Amino acid sequence: MCGITGIISKQILKSERETTVQLMNDAILHRGPDQDGFYSDANCTLAMRRLSIIDLKTGEQPIYSNDKKSLIFFNGEIYNYQDLKNELISKGFLFHTNSDTEVLVNLYQLYGKEMLSLLRGMFAFCIYDIEREEYFFARDRFGEKPFFYYYNDESFIFSSEVFSLLKSERIPRRLNHDMLGTYLRRSYVPEPHTLFLDIKSLEPGHFFILKNSGLTKASFFTINYTKDSSIRNIEDAASFIKPHLETAIKRQMVSDVPVGAFLSGGIDSSTVVTLMQKFSSSQIQSFNVKFQTSGYDESPIARKVAQKAGTDHHEIVVENSTFNEEQFWKILRHTGLPFPDSSAIPTDIVTKAIVKNVKVALSGDGGDELFGGYDVFDWYSSIKKLKVVPTILRKGGGAVLELLNKTTLGSNKIRQIVKALSISELDSLDMLIEMHALFDNKELARVYGRDARNNEDISSSFSKWSDIRQAMYYRVKYDLPLDMLVKVDRMSMSNSL
Repeated sequence: MCGITGIISKQILKSERETTVQLMNDAILHRGPDQDGFYSDANCTLAMRRLSIIDLKTGEQPIYSNDKKSLIFFNGEIYNYQDLKNELISKGFLFHTNSDTEVLVNLYQLYGKEMLSLLRGMFAFCIYDIEREEYFFARDRFGEKPFFYYYNDESFIFSSEVFSLLKSERIPRRLNHDMLGTYLRRSYVPEPHTLFLDIKSLEPGHFFILKNSGLTKASFFTINYTKDSSIRNIEDAASFIKPHLETAIKRQMVSDVPVGAFLSGGIDSSTVVTLMQKFSSSQIQSFNVKFQTSGYDESPIARKVAQKAGTDHHEIVVENSTFNEEQFWKILRHTGLPFPDSSAIPTDIVTKAIVKNVKVALSGDGGDELFGGYDVFDWYSSIKKLKVVPTILRKGGGAVLELLNKTTLGSNKIRQIVKALSISELDSLDMLIEMHALFDNKELARVYGRDARNNEDISSSFSKWSDIRQAMYYRVKYDLPLDMLVKVDRMSMSNSL
């Protein structure tokens, strides 16, 4: 776990590059307080901060390939690195460390960009082919690890966080007006765009190749849903998924430092914690955050799960008044833009507490997106069924209910029905966007004065999928990398977890 940063430019003086990159690297100290790494030559200056998880003694970066022609700066963790390392050893590769980082740079030496299909993990990395003066950047399939960049004719500047990137005075501070409406509507900006006109984000499942001739980008992973005819009922589904879950959790428990887990009491985190304890020879530490004054408290459920699994359970009690302006600005500084998800607050609080006990923690975030756990999936399917009602009746009924809603007879239920009728007039993708919208298009037209709709880069198979698959795809493609994973990565790494 780390943060990476750098400036690639022959036009910028080496001394300026080194000074700026040092500032950029200092700005991500929290992502890696254990060590720093630095490399500089006539073409580039690259750096990183390291949070030591695997190979504590010899995992310092940069790490070079067997032939010494390439080096790597890496943020993340490769869960199947031991299998990949054994394969490389069988092909004659020698290793000088026990790190997953060295496996990556040697995979590149052997397979080039095709290496990406072999990786199981979360990552953002820069591999520099020194002899050919080429750079290879990649980001994991679901966008767990961030990668922000600025690119023009004379330089490529990148970092794991926006605040770090802005330490370079060469990057203009300009608001992306074309994306402001999108942000107001959806509470995030679809990648590769950001709210900064000149700062972009490498999309999940994509890679860059940077040469003297320019920058090329391509995808190495796209979400696809294919039916498996062998799965006929819930028992078949459970039998199919259980070994995959067990393999994933076993791999993610590989660490040279203690590993703990978030335990909210939900199905996703409870499953993770129970399997972790099953595979551990010692007690796993589980952590739950409980607000002192709250109408909704999951801590009793988490307590029961911990007792059943046999974990060493920690209950972190938080007073409602704990949140203050300092924490507000901390969240914005690390997310790099206004962030709408209030659960970033307890995530920051719980990770700050967890790191006193362990350096690594697993969580159930992403489970609802992958397994269809939200009520919104059923709501989407129900609204689509309204399309069988003639448009004129839906519009007329919506108008009557809207008038009724303005009287004393109005209720939250009527407001929901009015919204459902209105959304049902849209196409499938716009329906999903509008269901998640912070402001609808009518409200935005009054506030923003222009259309906030964008051309979406979606799968060509989208229209062929079932309702639930369409809704899951939307959540995995947008909400997961731009909300859930932002919250967990930035808040945990801000506390060096």
